[in-house]
Amino acid sequence: MKAMRLHLNRISRISTDRSWCLFVLDEAAATTLVAGQRPRPLFSHGLNLLSLAQEALRLGQRVGFLAPDLSGVLEVGALYPAVTRRREYRLAELGPGPFTLFAVSPADLSRHAARLPPRARRRGVLMVPAIHWLEAPERFQRDYLDELREAAVYDIDAAICQNQAMADLFAALAMLAGSLPRARVHVAPCGYLPEEEPGLAALGAQRAEIRREMGLAGPEIVLINAGGMWRWTDFDVFLEAFIALHRARPGNRLVFQIMGLRQDGNADHQAFIARLQALIAANRDLVDCGALRVIEDWQKAGARLGRYLHGADLGVNVSKRSIEQAQSFRQRVVDYIRAGLPVINTEGDPLSLGPFRAMMLCVEAGSPAAYRALFDQLLDGGEAALAPLRQQAQALRQQLRTDRNYAPLLTRLLAEPPRPAAERGALIDWYTDAPGFQAIRARRDATTPPAARPLPRLYTWLRALWTERPARLRRELERRHPELATLDDAAFIDAAYRHFLHRAPDPAGLIHYLDQLCRRPSRARVIRDIIVSKERRNLLRRPGV
Repeated sequence: MKAMRLHLNRISRISTDRSWCLFVLDEAAATTLVAGQRPRPLFSHGLNLLSLAQEALRLGQRVGFLAPDLSGVLEVGALYPAVTRRREYRLAELGPGPFTLFAVSPADLSRHAARLPPRARRRGVLMVPAIHWLEAPERFQRDYLDELREAAVYDIDAAICQNQAMADLFAALAMLAGSLPRARVHVAPCGYLPEEEPGLAALGAQRAEIRREMGLAGPEIVLINAGGMWRWTDFDVFLEAFIALHRARPGNRLVFQIMGLRQDGNADHQAFIARLQALIAANRDLVDCGALRVIEDWQKAGARLGRYLHGADLGVNVSKRSIEQAQSFRQRVVDYIRAGLPVINTEGDPLSLGPFRAMMLCVEAGSPAAYRALFDQLLDGGEAALAPLRQQAQALRQQLRTDRNYAPLLTRLLAEPPRPAAERGALIDWYTDAPGFQAIRARRDATTPPAARPLPRLYTWLRALWTERPARLRRELERRHPELATLDDAAFIDAAYRHFLHRAPDPAGLIHYLDQLCRRPSRARVIRDIIVSKERRNLLRRPGV
């Protein structure tokens, strides 16, 4: 492939006066970077890596980029507001380190760790922007666990997740895959760089101009979608409810701006996208009158998204109930928060359970009636309904600055030593003696890998554990004990302990769960933690319990 072989005409041995942070990019992002332009990844994976790289530069680290088609390392001196390329190095020219290697997949981390010089001092950090393989049972495959197992044994020293639910789930997967100490799984949400704030303020001042650019006449209330139309989203039900509203209240002010439908090469979601396209085609009159506005091509929509967000009134983030939703951290919501937009959000995802709920209109997924009630609320309330949410959005935006989230964590990671050699050596001995090791290696090294092998039973168990069972148990508790709905948090925790553990809460447990409910008001999560606790499992083993 032509693309990105570095021109290595300025090679020199790397000095070791500062440690290196090396980031693994995909091919498209690396091609753009080699050309001296700042990559604009469409997915959160690449955005998170670039944000972390900028914070590493802010901390005085040397920053370099690796990619499958790069023959060496590209060092940069800045990424924002413009890319400053420093030097290009052959991998053989790299000194002994220390290096901190960041990647978004276990396979990438292992592959590029092996490219570093022998005996290099290195640590590996796995960025976990989302656990997309939990979208559906057929996508949750043993191959991922095999890759995670090998990376955890040889290459992962730490992992970064976007929220606590994701960290809990990843820690469970790491436990299934091998061994990664829970203390090495960190939480830091992605966000936006402080360097972006002047540009965001400038776009905010251009709101009237942007709305004219969008073809808006004045009083419309614009709902905008800033992300992909994935099949786990609830956009089919949302769109049907939006169309039904316009049939019942023709000529109303609500407008839905869809930023991208068609995605080349995205076979997993084509059937869902085709269904949305058919729904839009069957209601073409709403497109003609401007109630539905669609930019079909996802990449073309992405080029306009930054401006259009500042012309809209509400962002849309709706997802069906799933394990993927229960731990996700949507890049589209980060986009809305950057633009100071309130959000229509379905119940259950992590952002709807914390402080950002104050800038959201939350609704149950899969309910046309709930969406219709929300649309009526917007039309009848107008600016009076939106103004408080907009103020909250502006106030909460600062919580997602990367210098407040990524920078402190990066400082901590760089100060932490890699996993002790004795610990890693014991893991390697265990791993290489473990049943199936040769089979795992054979699959990894095969010229034609075998077909993926889903793990439907494990997927079903995880889904029940993270999403269905806690909510079902909470509903059953409230059905049996209707007084629970009126209890304060302390009384609820007391009732949950007595029901599931047959005792009153100890002071430490009470404080722990009160703090958890303060940070994330999800009583279903408290129930989940209690029912999977060691004490509960031991209790269930007793005769007669």
